[in-house]
Amino acid sequence: MARLLSPAAFRAAVRRFVREQQLADAGQPILVACSGGADSVALLHVLHSLGHPVAVAHVNYGLRGDDSDADARFVRELAARLGVPCAECTASARQLAEAEGLSLQVAARRIRYRFFREELKRLGWTRVATAHHRGDQAETLLLTLLRSRSVELLRGIPVQRGAVIRPLLFASKEQLIHYLEAQGLTWRDDRSNASLAYLRNRIRHRVLPALAAINPRIEEHLVERGRTYERQFRALTHEHDPEQLLAGVLKKSTPDSIAIDFALLRSKYPNPNTFHVLFQYFLEKKYRLRPTDASRLVRLVDAQSGTRIETPLGWWWRTAEGLRLVAPERAAACDELPLVFESASSPSDAWRTIRPGSASVPTGRLHFSILNSSQATLPPPRGTAYLDIDRLAGLLVLRPWRVGERFQPLGLSGTRLVSDELTDAKFPSQLRKQARVLADDGGPVWIETGRIAQRVALSETTQRVLRIEWLPSGADEPQ
Repeated sequence: MARLLSPAAFRAAVRRFVREQQLADAGQPILVACSGGADSVALLHVLHSLGHPVAVAHVNYGLRGDDSDADARFVRELAARLGVPCAECTASARQLAEAEGLSLQVAARRIRYRFFREELKRLGWTRVATAHHRGDQAETLLLTLLRSRSVELLRGIPVQRGAVIRPLLFASKEQLIHYLEAQGLTWRDDRSNASLAYLRNRIRHRVLPALAAINPRIEEHLVERGRTYERQFRALTHEHDPEQLLAGVLKKSTPDSIAIDFALLRSKYPNPNTFHVLFQYFLEKKYRLRPTDASRLVRLVDAQSGTRIETPLGWWWRTAEGLRLVAPERAAACDELPLVFESASSPSDAWRTIRPGSASVPTGRLHFSILNSSQATLPPPRGTAYLDIDRLAGLLVLRPWRVGERFQPLGLSGTRLVSDELTDAKFPSQLRKQARVLADDGGPVWIETGRIAQRVALSETTQRVLRIEWLPSGADEPQ
């Protein structure tokens, strides 16, 4: 249990914490978020007693009917007794949640922080204080470990984020209650805080007490762990700006895709822990990925070549060289459609396409399947081509041909332009610019004319075969 302090000693501790953390200057005006609960009442009283000009900001979410209205009256009366201004916001968190598909907690958070920003602007102030304390920090760290993969959130609740400061983050709940009782102050109890329907409440009322029975200082230890991670995280991210983190290893491969060279990235950050933390931080900040998606992408670092992950940005592939992103609109239009080789229990399910089994091309559709070499009859039937899977180099992509692109056709000793191949094959002139090729890291291996490259042709040593069947528009898919 934390050491209880006299009111004067507690105010001194808050002043010291604010000064050490550089949260506010002496006498700086502070907007105080006050719900009427014990924590925020203590915060308001302490900051007012320390000589900070304060104003109160209260939000009524309309979630608890008459109790919500009673909370608002309580806060107004408290502000009047202290002689400080009070601003109120009444907004329905439930309506916002339903309209935007949010949880009630997220909707309420959006409402209050928008209100705080508006009030700061109206007042011309630069600080708003919330009443998060040490117990909230311990709960948040446990919540993060249970359900979040964000490397940034592992720091817990930051003592400051922009204009938002948390002057009580060092204090325990017991110290706050002791201060209120010693000052003869009352507060409102939110009955929903006792409900075990919420995960945070279950952690507060069941998990932390159970851990405290094993280690009475568990709350302090969790908070100290968060502070240690915070210091390490600040040092890393201060030294490595997200924009500069992948300098030299982030390469633009097409107008709608990027490529990341892991070999170069590892050479820059040889420590695995540093590498993973910084890479996830980069993905979350640079590409605005959700922590769960960023964490999944970090795992691609150690995945086999060909492993893929879908995110809102598009499809990410682990290639032999690194990581590649193809934007969803490009993949959806089949401008670039990666065909992914993944480790599998049997060859029959080793290849996949974004659209399982087939993809559109200007002249029809392509169907892809896997065969054993004994199943590939030569010469292939009309409209069919065979490629030796094990002779492919890296990621196989279905894309438009490129001006000046060359390949070595099967049966020829030299290379030729893809454009010449299309012309000589009398590919429809109106579709020629949109013609597709299948290309691996070494260039085209199949042209929409049906011609394949010499280097991926079947041989006596072929074991696995990629069968490509061209179907005219309107034809039925092969069974």
